[in-house]
Amino acid sequence: MHPAPDRSQRRPRAGRAGLRCNSLHHPHRLFLGRNPVIILLVPAFYIGLFVAFKVIDDLRWGGAALSAATLLGLAIIGGGHWTSDGPAGVTGDVSNIRHVTFQETPNLYFVSFDALAPRPLLNKYMGIETTEFHDLFESNFRRFPNFFADSVSTRHSFNTLLALDVAVYTSQQEALLEQGDDPDPFLFSGQNPSPLLGILHENGYESTSIYIDNYFGKNKGPYINHYVTFERHILCNLLDYRLPSWAFWGYCDFFHGAQDWDNWLTAERITQVNVDDEPQFVIAYLYSPGHTGSSFRYDNAEQVEKYRSKYLTNSVDTASYLELILRHLAENDPTAILFVFGDHGPWLSRGLDFEDNREFFVQDRFGVVGGIYPRDTCAAWFDEASAQGYITILDAVHTLLRCLSGGESALIEPRQHTPRYGLPWDVKLDYKEFLYE
Repeated sequence: MHPAPDRSQRRPRAGRAGLRCNSLHHPHRLFLGRNPVIILLVPAFYIGLFVAFKVIDDLRWGGAALSAATLLGLAIIGGGHWTSDGPAGVTGDVSNIRHVTFQETPNLYFVSFDALAPRPLLNKYMGIETTEFHDLFESNFRRFPNFFADSVSTRHSFNTLLALDVAVYTSQQEALLEQGDDPDPFLFSGQNPSPLLGILHENGYESTSIYIDNYFGKNKGPYINHYVTFERHILCNLLDYRLPSWAFWGYCDFFHGAQDWDNWLTAERITQVNVDDEPQFVIAYLYSPGHTGSSFRYDNAEQVEKYRSKYLTNSVDTASYLELILRHLAENDPTAILFVFGDHGPWLSRGLDFEDNREFFVQDRFGVVGGIYPRDTCAAWFDEASAQGYITILDAVHTLLRCLSGGESALIEPRQHTPRYGLPWDVKLDYKEFLYE
């Protein structure tokens, strides 16, 4: 896969307050100042943080432990920051991927909302019949019944989508590990080649990825044209949900609405993509309505009710973000295609082992909302894809590629259909075991 074409010399883009468009490579740097005490304490901080992450996996109070470690770290390395491009150029095994040539090149928008569960599962596990978001979605989109993520959690979900096959993503991770690098290829920020972006670039697309912070990578890599982040209150997002009322002397509680503002900026930034030049591909992630926190437990009725109320409230905001995007498309980009999907489910099953309740575990984490706008987009192709009784995020992406190319498949051989990341590694399941409608 080739690097993304450089459009910067042809059409410079104006900057925007509060917006950061990450640029190309900078070597690993750690800015700590000249204080030798600080330098000596840094290793202790990282050891403590490693232990905190282990605790979060094993104990109920792990989220609070991680938050405490975060606060301690800030006290130790105040004023320092870490910037890293990560590894670049690792393709993995793409022997089953081939280029396809599009017959038409509409602008494409892939927009994901965090923890976007379908109505049947909201009703089944939280007693929610509908939300403002679901009403808006159903009235505008072709919704895919029995829709699932291929991998969870968020990074796995996006990397799998951009790799076009779980096997490609896995091979990238293995190659990165072999050379001693972080196993995350950071495809969203373009730091390693993505088969999907490669196909789109070969078909003349300019690519943009958008998220509120640098969760998907510190800097823009060479395999995407634009990587947009908003960096203002990232540290508050790391804290356990029980702590923001006092963390940083109330700063995080005071700016609790800042995340809603960042989601709104993300939606607004989607509408600012230039639609008058080469075809555009936009992939964006909005943290809304949001999943459960690390200390949540499925059998705690009070926590379930609190999350239920929060989900309903946040879904009103989520609907407003989608409404903004839909209005923009109707007024400014009427031939565009919008694919909306959840990255994973609400994660209500925290504290539950897979074998304790396989149906709850899989439906809760892998069952998501998915659909296409306008609703008649590639209708015959999506009819065919849905005939198996379910459809996954990758199914939807490959169906769209086949439709735009007049029937060409980006896969040489059919891929395996089984949930992957997010399950015990030796478990192989069929989605048909977990249909929910």
